[in-house]
Amino acid sequence: MGPRDGRSRNGDLSPRRVPVQRRARERVDAILAAAAELLTEQPPSEVSTALIAERAGVPIGSLYQYFPNKTAVLAELARRVMAMVDAAIVREIEAGHGLPVGSGVDRAVQVTVDAFEQEPGYPALLRALRGTPEFREITEESNARVAAALAAHPRLATLGVPAERIGAIARTAIEAANALQDLALTAPSRAARDRYVAEMKTLLKSYLDAYTGDRD
Repeated sequence: MGPRDGRSRNGDLSPRRVPVQRRARERVDAILAAAAELLTEQPPSEVSTALIAERAGVPIGSLYQYFPNKTAVLAELARRVMAMVDAAIVREIEAGHGLPVGSGVDRAVQVTVDAFEQEPGYPALLRALRGTPEFREITEESNARVAAALAAHPRLATLGVPAERIGAIARTAIEAANALQDLALTAPSRAARDRYVAEMKTLLKSYLDAYTGDRD
């Protein structure tokens, strides 16, 4: 849940405490689940800490023991969702080590978008936090995890360039695709969503193909 002392570049927007005991972890889990549920029912601007605490079945004082404000709750929810989806993406990338990079990209992009869409309230959460400092920090953490997995792809390892350069290639690819991913997840229609997903695949494959020559 971020730094152990509850501080980050965003100061009081990090969780105040890291739950250690099972009861505390369950309480924080209930708070985050309640926030996600509420985001499926009403605009983020109308979701308050009082509503989150009521839905979670915890005293408002207990919520404030862990989170200083609503934004901190939403940021932690985003962090958890991203970490879970990233784990699925990394598994998909690793499963595709025997495939050309292009085929692996198609599969990984689809897994990414589908996994985020299955998380209750995530599109609304994205709209609420996009552009904020706390969300940029969480996104940077997520991009770094996925880029590291991409950089470890055997095909990239055979490029004959320094590992540092491979890492830069992977980071550039992931950061560029992330912008399209956000647009896909908040698209106003299924058709628009599908166009952004197709653009993600094309962008990644075209960029990586310039280095790998994998045309499949």
